[in-house]
Amino acid sequence: MQNQNKSVKILSIEAKDLYNSNHLHYDNPTGYSIRKRDGSLNIKLFINTMDYSLDLIKLKEVYEKVYRRNDFSFNNGSHSYTQHVINVKFSYAQREYNKVGKDRYVLNGYQWRDIELKDHICIKDNKLIAIETNIPVEKACDISVLGKYFEFSEGMYKVTDSFETIKTKSELREDLYENGFVCDGIKYIRWKRSSGSSRVGKCLFINETLYKRIHKWETKQLQ
Repeated sequence: MQNQNKSVKILSIEAKDLYNSNHLHYDNPTGYSIRKRDGSLNIKLFINTMDYSLDLIKLKEVYEKVYRRNDFSFNNGSHSYTQHVINVKFSYAQREYNKVGKDRYVLNGYQWRDIELKDHICIKDNKLIAIETNIPVEKACDISVLGKYFEFSEGMYKVTDSFETIKTKSELREDLYENGFVCDGIKYIRWKRSSGSSRVGKCLFINETLYKRIHKWETKQLQ
């Protein structure tokens, strides 16, 4: 049984990753995936906390009315989690090649989770899609494929230049505020920023299905 009087852990995701997963060069109705290869939720992505408050109490009430279920949150160990509120960070710009972990880079419009590397590189139609750098390879690819951003040196691929910016942090914020995004098959729209979050460029997004009722309640609270 869920403890109704406790905070919940919420997702915290970079805007550039949300934007990219919603603008791929191939069909992706799921949007940004918060799941592992086996389909289970990646608990490590739930790194922010929504404190027990009137907001949280009302969110649970609204969820139960909309979905006719009481599974707004779920328990794992000593914590409760919900995916219906997401903390979005605007720490990085979206670039032509984006870093995804240590020494890994993937072309804008592709996701690392969909990539299959062969000898630390992925090439499709003579285009460099993804690459792992600073790791010895068995045989270098055609050097012309590496373009201006990468080189083959000392038996490894290496970064040679700064990547062109596709969307600045400000442009990402403008796009997500206006259009929202899809995550795990759910559409999210902008909800609000706390005074503290606004100073560091963070914003809470909410499951779009819940927004109308929670916004109506908040409006009444201000009157």
